[in-house]
Amino acid sequence: MDGSTQFTPQQLIDSLRQEFERALAQVADAVNAAPDGRVIAGSEHQVKDVMDGLRAKVFQRALQLKADSVESAFSPGGPGQRTANVQQGPLGTLATDGVRTGRTPPAKMARSRRDASHTGRRRAGRDGGVDHGGDQ
Repeated sequence: MDGSTQFTPQQLIDSLRQEFERALAQVADAVNAAPDGRVIAGSEHQVKDVMDGLRAKVFQRALQLKADSVESAFSPGGPGQRTANVQQGPLGTLATDGVRTGRTPPAKMARSRRDASHTGRRRAGRDGGVDHGGDQ
C-alpha cells in the first residue's frame, strides 16, 4: 500500500487521548465503587461496557483517519504526486451517436430486452400467437 494513504499510529493516539483517559477514569470509578469482596461482580459489566465503547470509538476513528488519508492522496491539494503507474483501459473510438464502439450502454441493453419481451407478448395477445402475415 502506498505510504501516502496511511495514517500514523501517533495520529490515532493523539486523536483519541481524551477518550482513552476518560474511559480509564470510568474503569477506575467502577472498580472503586464496587463493594469490598465483590469487586469483580460489582464492576465487571460496567468495565466491559466502557471498554466496548472505547473499542468502537478507536475503530471508527481509525477508519476515519484512513478515509481522510486516502482522500487527501487523490485530492488536487493532496500531499505529493502519485508514483504508481496506473492507467485506465483504452478509450476506443466514438461512433457518430457519441457511443464508444464495441460497447452497448446499459440503458440501451435494458430497453432492447424489454422491447423484445413486450413485442412477443403483444403478438401473442393480439392474435393468439399465430402470425397471419398482416391478414386479419
